[in-house]
Amino acid sequence: MDEIINKKGIFWIKDESNSFEGKITIRDGYFYLECDNEIFEKLYFKHFESIKGVIESIPVTLLNCNLFSRYNSFMFEYLFKNYNSSEFIFDNTYIKFKYLDSWIQSPLLTTENKKHLIENCVGSNIFSNLNDLDIFLLAEKNLYDLYEFRFNLKYKKPTYFENIFNDAIKINNFLSILMHKKSDIISMSFLVSEDEGKFFTVDVFYKFFSHEDAKLDPNNILINYFEIAEDFFNILATWFEIFEKFKSFFYLYFVNMDSNFTAELLFISYTQAIESYIRKSNYDNFYMDKDEYEWIYKDLKAFINRNQYLSKSHKASLKSRVKFGNEHSFRKRLKELVEYLDEFLLIDYLNDKYEHNFVNIVIENRNYYTHYDKKDDLVKSGIKLVLLTLDLRLLLELCILKEMGISKELIDKNLKKFFRKI
Repeated sequence: MDEIINKKGIFWIKDESNSFEGKITIRDGYFYLECDNEIFEKLYFKHFESIKGVIESIPVTLLNCNLFSRYNSFMFEYLFKNYNSSEFIFDNTYIKFKYLDSWIQSPLLTTENKKHLIENCVGSNIFSNLNDLDIFLLAEKNLYDLYEFRFNLKYKKPTYFENIFNDAIKINNFLSILMHKKSDIISMSFLVSEDEGKFFTVDVFYKFFSHEDAKLDPNNILINYFEIAEDFFNILATWFEIFEKFKSFFYLYFVNMDSNFTAELLFISYTQAIESYIRKSNYDNFYMDKDEYEWIYKDLKAFINRNQYLSKSHKASLKSRVKFGNEHSFRKRLKELVEYLDEFLLIDYLNDKYEHNFVNIVIENRNYYTHYDKKDDLVKSGIKLVLLTLDLRLLLELCILKEMGISKELIDKNLKKFFRKI
């Protein structure tokens, strides 16, 4: 990136026939494409999906560009939801993630362990034949003789940026759960090949992140890199395989990570997440065979329709309830999940802390904070609700780590440090 900052280049909005001279600068934490007054006056207050250019033979793509009057220039950042994926196709991508360097080189590691860790990851092939993708974790030394890490995504065939970004988000979420803190994409660069065989890096710019101290508290990390270094690539491959299946569950977990939601809102969101997980898992969620119940449902529906004492709206309400009458209640499904996971130390902790009443307490609090009906003795508030919410989050994390293929011993060891017996 330093190769193109503050250097003049040629840019165009639709095609090279309308090219103009400009340079990219950084001010107040944002990128700007500075250009002359004539261009600025013609395009004032306009928005462009993309502006392309070349700076010293390096191709550059600027996305989601807006003119900005203060500096008489384009101020730009990339909002991914506005991206037109048909415009850009790449086959080789390099991605840096927030906290990655700190997570891999945790201060808790000895020098010898760090050496082994770096030797283990440099150029290592994570997996192949998954979405026609190979992933590498690369380590490079910077000017200060410190290691910086990034992921290299190599596709077997040219791929739309939208697909690349979705894979980047999967890796970002994978890192976030292990770091126990929300990571982020810091930069993405792309290699494109020309007919003559030369390769150029294309930097695609988007939101510029502040240069805050990108360090992790080693005591708050859920699982550090060194603990899973030998099996890191297989675990990441498993994550890619399960991501679509549990997409709604993962979304509800990650959207709340590092959030400022109230305890009530966060608790309800976590109950939705665990319910989503149960529905997507292979647990038995029905009282009887679904095809057999379909015949019973038809009979019940016909009986409700024939009943002359029921209003039209009452009939619709009853039929809706009967339609889902074969499904286990959330209380029963959560109880079965907790029993299924009883080999883990977390379940022993929850049973001990809540006197084997954890499931009922979760359900009663979920019902209360959803409907605000009569408050009973099981409903928590204040610090007790905060602690219940944190314990529910531990259950979510146990489920995620188990699905990722993390060993029981490592899950028990690392979740235990977050147990709160207040």
